[in-house]
Amino acid sequence: MEGVDFIDVQGADTIRTLGRRGHEKGIDVRLARVRDPVLQMLNRVGAIEPIGEDHVHASNQEAVNAILASQRDAPTSSPAAG
Repeated sequence: MEGVDFIDVQGADTIRTLGRRGHEKGIDVRLARVRDPVLQMLNRVGAIEPIGEDHVHASNQEAVNAILASQRDAPTSSPAAG
């Protein structure tokens, strides 16, 4: 998101929709390097809520580390017997 200097209500609403649909489909949506004015607009329209505050990262590396940590912490399913 580093290249996004401005986002209007329609753009923020689109991100909210992506976050909601991602959540419904089990897709881990994350944002990185969001500029303050853009983050303020995303918060104003409720776009961060479906994504999750913990899925907004200061850097790309922080986002990657969070994904890797969540994969390590995820319970593994054992192969089906039979």
